[in-house]
Amino acid sequence: MIRRFNVIQGTGTFFNYRPGGADSNPEFGKHTIVYAFNGYGKSTLAAILKSLSSDDPSRIIERPSLMENKKEPPEQEIVIIYDKGNSCFQKKKWQHNDAVTPEIIVFDQEFIFENLFVREVEVDNKKNMHRIVIGDRGIKLSSELSEAKEHEKRFRKDFDVMENELNDR
Repeated sequence: MIRRFNVIQGTGTFFNYRPGGADSNPEFGKHTIVYAFNGYGKSTLAAILKSLSSDDPSRIIERPSLMENKKEPPEQEIVIIYDKGNSCFQKKKWQHNDAVTPEIIVFDQEFIFENLFVREVEVDNKKNMHRIVIGDRGIKLSSELSEAKEHEKRFRKDFDVMENELNDR
């Protein structure tokens, strides 16, 4: 389990985060919710955790700290401490020291976009309602159901036309 961030340098809003004492470096619990005002680094933390969990350095490399007075931001460095061991991001790659990277799930906008399917229900008495289906399998099933309903609509329309033709004879 992740315990804490010891260093976040040159990444997003974290120019040189190196906590001092125990009070300034809180430990994570089994489930941790991060909240703050806009521009305080929540998306950067999410990118760091996603980079770590997928071993994808690009999520960090594309978020250098923006500098006003200096030409270049400091070299990106991140140190994450686990129950046993740590992971370090240095020289544009992750290194894991005696650590098994824990399973990390970040529920952010990207997660919602990739895992939720929202579509308006077409039934007259439910026009303004929406349904939400979670996960890849749910999205696939929902799409298949929508296609099947469209086929059913066309068959019913064809059936009605044929029935009217028979009744007119």
